[in-house]
Amino acid sequence: MKSTSRRSLALAAGLVVSALLGLSDWPVLAPLGKAVAALLALVALLWTVRVVWRRLLWRVGRRLAFSYFLVGVLPIPMLVLLIVVGGYLLSGAFLGHLYRDAASSVVGELAATAELAATRLQAGDAPAKLVASRADDPVHLAIYRQGRRVAGSELAPSSFPAWMVGAETPRTTRREPNPTFVALADGTLALATARLRGSFGVVALRSNGLDEALQAAIDARVSLFRSDDPRRKPVTFFEFGGRRVALRQLRFGSTPAERAAFYARFPPRLAGAPSWRERPWIEWVELSGAVRALDSGTEVADYAAAALVASPEALREHLLASSAEVDTTAWLLFLGLAAVLLDIYVVAAAIALTMIFGLSRAVNRLSSATEALRRGDFQNRIRVRRRDQLGELQRSFNAMAAHLEELVATAAQKEVLDKELELAQRIQQDLLPRETLKLAGVRFSTSFEPSAAIGGDYFDILRIDDTAIAVVIADVAGHGLPAGLRMAMLKAALRILVENGETPRNTLSRLGDMIRSERRTFVTATLARFEPADGRLLLINAGHPPCYRIHAGGVEEILLPSPPLGLLGQAFGERELRLGDGESMVWLSDGLIEARNAAGEPFGYERVAAALAGPATPPEAVRDRLLAAVLAFIGKEPVEDDRTVVVLSYRPEVTPKSS
Repeated sequence: MKSTSRRSLALAAGLVVSALLGLSDWPVLAPLGKAVAALLALVALLWTVRVVWRRLLWRVGRRLAFSYFLVGVLPIPMLVLLIVVGGYLLSGAFLGHLYRDAASSVVGELAATAELAATRLQAGDAPAKLVASRADDPVHLAIYRQGRRVAGSELAPSSFPAWMVGAETPRTTRREPNPTFVALADGTLALATARLRGSFGVVALRSNGLDEALQAAIDARVSLFRSDDPRRKPVTFFEFGGRRVALRQLRFGSTPAERAAFYARFPPRLAGAPSWRERPWIEWVELSGAVRALDSGTEVADYAAAALVASPEALREHLLASSAEVDTTAWLLFLGLAAVLLDIYVVAAAIALTMIFGLSRAVNRLSSATEALRRGDFQNRIRVRRRDQLGELQRSFNAMAAHLEELVATAAQKEVLDKELELAQRIQQDLLPRETLKLAGVRFSTSFEPSAAIGGDYFDILRIDDTAIAVVIADVAGHGLPAGLRMAMLKAALRILVENGETPRNTLSRLGDMIRSERRTFVTATLARFEPADGRLLLINAGHPPCYRIHAGGVEEILLPSPPLGLLGQAFGERELRLGDGESMVWLSDGLIEARNAAGEPFGYERVAAALAGPATPPEAVRDRLLAAVLAFIGKEPVEDDRTVVVLSYRPEVTPKSS
């Protein structure tokens, strides 16, 4: 919507600016502004049509209805209109056929009359007697001897028109040829023919009553005129298939008197006003060749034409009167096919309408359900009744909505669980020592990296009394929340035992008794008692990996085999040693020793000793050497187990002797 409004505002602004420039008096900018304004107006019109079109047809139901209108409804009136126009053209062509046939009959009658007269003259009949015997005949006859008219109609020329001998239009096709009209001395159109027998010549022509004769033959009004007739309307011709066709009919406007005369000649068969079938609304024109003067044969007009006006009823009678049986059969066949076509169309229209309403309703339901889903209503479902592809789509939507509802519920539960895990992780971090004890001559460096949100490793540094501290590192079996809970329990019990003054052995023993009460649970641990005053260190081990002593001579691995806490037996490993100045002790969990690279090879004890080799102090350097070696070994492999390191560096302060 925002982009549409911005475009409309931009178009309106551009149109206003260009219109103002067009109305200005500047010689260069005014024409340019008018051109730009016209172009922008066209663009705005097209854009408006596009927007209206898209908004009107946005709904699928409207689009289907519009498509059905274009495919199923609009072609029907177009087809009816095409049939009407085609019927009109066929009616006009048939009317022209009737006219040509009637005109050919007149020409044939003239030819027969001229032939008979010429034969009788050769037989000895007198010209005057021959003309007198045909006084009541509408055909005008003229007798010539030695090229001069000796008897007959004065409409014929005084000299025999020799050019007419053999000039009749030949019949080259099955189509009746248009007759060749001639012009009399007064310019009247006439049909004429000539015959020459020895010294005698005969001219038969017909002009007066020619229109009426043709009208009586075809039951239509016939108006003959020449190309130079002032009554005719303008006309344009084009060539089509070798035939000259008029683009505009050469007809005359009928007056009330002419219409009354037409109805008098062809009265309506129904009482009162004539029906549409009996009204003379079928108009046609037939063109003949050039019009020549009867006396000389010179061309006096480009063409002669017949304006034909008839009623559909008259044409129907001419077309069907001679074949009643065939007409009945054809009409029955036509009506039967029309009824079948109508039934098919009605059924197809009913199916199309049913499909349009069904598809539109199904799409609207899907749209409404999708909108409800977008608003967060995951319990909304579509009532499915269809058994087609749309019904399957609706069922898929319901399944998707149910799955989304489950996912949302699962996500909510996961969010709650994540918050709880975050809280537990924070609690576990609080259980680990934030700051190591600060004692004279002793420095610590630690590292704790859990493999999960909550780890199972534990380390602590506790003050026993003013002369000793306790260092503990433990590994609870498993990961996650259960291991973290056990680790918290272990820390609480250990702190209580240490503060109560229990010896390291008794402390681990009592911890083992407590852990043994839980099934399928064990803990590995190393508890050390260190006295900074003289460097004495007591190590008690319960199944934990070895610790390492770093001194000037290298790295010493202190391995104290023993079972972990929680199992039967209390045979703890024990060793007492004394740390020298500048030496360090390293405790670690098995997550570092068992760290694996991409090939599945563990880091191992030997690499631990090699990584620890080097200066024993400061403790941060010792810790970083070990962690860097592990990271370089495993690369980008994920952490599979908790990794814990505690480094103790011992540098006793020397008290100066009093003198």
